[in-house]
Amino acid sequence: MNLARQQSDPRLAQLTRILASESFNGPGRIQRFLRFVVEETVAGHENQIKEYSIGLSVYDKPASFDPKIDSTVRSEATKLRARLTAYYEREGATDPVVITIPRGTYVPSFETRKVVAMPEPAPTPAPLAVERTPRRWKPAAILAVLGAAGTATWWYWRPAPVPPQSQLVKLTSDLALNTTPVFSRDGRLVVYSSTRGGNGSLDLWIQQVPLSGEAQRLTGTPENESDPDLSPDGRWIAFRSERDGGGVYLMPVEGGQARLFASEGRFPRFSPDGRWLAYQVGDEMLAATAVTGGAEIRIGAVEGGTHRRVAADLSVATSPLWFADSQRLLLDGYQGQEPAGVRMDWWVAYLDGRPSTNAGMKAVLGKTASCVKWRTPPPAAWSGENVIAAGTCDGRDLWSIPFSVKSGQVAGPPVRLTVSSELVVSPRTDSSGQIVYASTASNSALWSVSLDGKAALTRLTETSGQEQFPSISADGRWLAFVSARFGNQDIWVKDLTSGRERILVAGPDLQTYPVMDPAGTSVTWTQLIPDPKDVVGINHAAWRTPVTGGPAAKVCEHCAEMGPGPDGRGHLDLDGRPTQIVLRDAQGAYKPYLSHPRRDLMMAVPSPDRRWLAFQVRHEDDRLHLYTVPFAYPAPAASAWTHWGEGQMPVWEAGGSTLYFLSNRDGHPSLWGQRIQDGRPAGDPFPLLHVRGMARRIVANSPVFRWMSASRTHMFLPIEERTGNIWVLRASK
Repeated sequence: MNLARQQSDPRLAQLTRILASESFNGPGRIQRFLRFVVEETVAGHENQIKEYSIGLSVYDKPASFDPKIDSTVRSEATKLRARLTAYYEREGATDPVVITIPRGTYVPSFETRKVVAMPEPAPTPAPLAVERTPRRWKPAAILAVLGAAGTATWWYWRPAPVPPQSQLVKLTSDLALNTTPVFSRDGRLVVYSSTRGGNGSLDLWIQQVPLSGEAQRLTGTPENESDPDLSPDGRWIAFRSERDGGGVYLMPVEGGQARLFASEGRFPRFSPDGRWLAYQVGDEMLAATAVTGGAEIRIGAVEGGTHRRVAADLSVATSPLWFADSQRLLLDGYQGQEPAGVRMDWWVAYLDGRPSTNAGMKAVLGKTASCVKWRTPPPAAWSGENVIAAGTCDGRDLWSIPFSVKSGQVAGPPVRLTVSSELVVSPRTDSSGQIVYASTASNSALWSVSLDGKAALTRLTETSGQEQFPSISADGRWLAFVSARFGNQDIWVKDLTSGRERILVAGPDLQTYPVMDPAGTSVTWTQLIPDPKDVVGINHAAWRTPVTGGPAAKVCEHCAEMGPGPDGRGHLDLDGRPTQIVLRDAQGAYKPYLSHPRRDLMMAVPSPDRRWLAFQVRHEDDRLHLYTVPFAYPAPAASAWTHWGEGQMPVWEAGGSTLYFLSNRDGHPSLWGQRIQDGRPAGDPFPLLHVRGMARRIVANSPVFRWMSASRTHMFLPIEERTGNIWVLRASK
């Protein structure tokens, strides 16, 4: 759809307004549904808006799709009508155009109404108000935000200035995960990652543009390969591969033998003169939180030689983007000794060793948007003297940021280029300014697997909303979880005996991290409320609600609630830098419990009999390792820690005989178990569940809060299924 026309046609302008609203915030097909029927109607194709065409165009159904058998479109239309009703009752109460989808048809109707100024509503108390006071930084706060949002960033925004006239071209159209594309300089080739090879992992593929013939597969290893970059002369591809521990590899563009360029490297970028390759070293989650130093940028000569660090004066540096002179890099980073978090900003780094200079992205966003930002978006590509970034203000769309190359400063507010219902990632450009990017969608559902290994995965939830953070009672009857099926993250409970599901806690704010009491009597959960006055941009508190429903009681505020401490002394929490496990008293004061002088300790999980404490330690290689220690007061010395090896997300079986965890020890993120005797491993670890590949994966985004839960007989966990396709945004002629 022509973006200029989007502003002149009031129906399309209203569509843009709705899709940018909080009611329609977040990835999902509901937004695509609304966009499809409105744009087809405006184009004069209303006679083609049928249940069958919606199934194919919006829900990627095959040609054999039979609406009489498959009710997807009908059920999603009901949700869309409800979402529109909710929108016009709140944000859209004074909008000039009302869009509805009358029952019995999928063709939208449009009502133009006179805008009448509405009086300011009287303030009403929030059902679960949290006191909004500034607070010193806590690692748990930022990690909680990242985990609650999953792979999407949680921002609020309103439409930016009118974007340039442009058009969209779709390069792939399948149910695989197609992502991280890059253009050749002349725009005639696109290299991207895809799971379409059938082995579950991401491989590199190359495609001619305009489409001519089939895409060719360049790699086929069992490990994921992604984030390709093409050399300016078109001879080489640099990419990230997970083989042999992960790193940046170089390979001829026609395929063939790949050679290791930089161990542990990621996000490779060729300099415009073709001499250098810049890359990032460091974990992305760690880079965002900068608990123990974050990430750094290095460069090396393509022809070989030593590598060196760039922007050494930044404590965190990510996402390198070369200037045309090949002597400077635009980075997303932070300079200082405090943890980065929301302090991340754009910086210009110099190859000649001059101090890095701040580019002012955060300041511009602060002046032009009244929104909550966990961190600035990474600069991704150049389009003239504009920087292209994904998720600048809403976590989904493409944005163009005016930039002065001469001064190295952001020169104006972001301009929205797309309005998408899906997550937009990895934008890149060619020499003419065409933008290639990936648009991805995901659905996280809850599954269970038998601990005896005899039963296959069983799906427990069937909605299109993101569902995660399962927590089961010890008897395996009551399951608490987070569901976004109605557009907001709410706390739900499911009676696995009867199969009945119901909302336990709902509201306009974000509810997350439920923990079911082992006896199945109550659920402790966390509420997140945007608060610009708070140093991390979020005010979060733990509450407890009876499983049968009723008033909630506040447990604590600004806390990573992990349950009672040893012998009932305080509550387990996280604080400090490096992060340490502390005991929080009733007044909110902290007393150290377990700590390490250089390493972060995260996620403390007592055994069911409260004799042992399992926790995670981030090692120097940025990987999480598991430890156990006697759960006693005072805390045992570090010499009493038992090291279990690489692993994360420890979960005790309800009887306490086995500790389960996620691990990459066989090359793929999988669920493992380890018998325990007297607090130590007994025998060898054993695999319980392998979920290979990128199109389907076990969800675990936050190293602070539990993402899985186990009864005596079953493990409950979220599994995400992802799809994505490649698009080109080009200027209309």
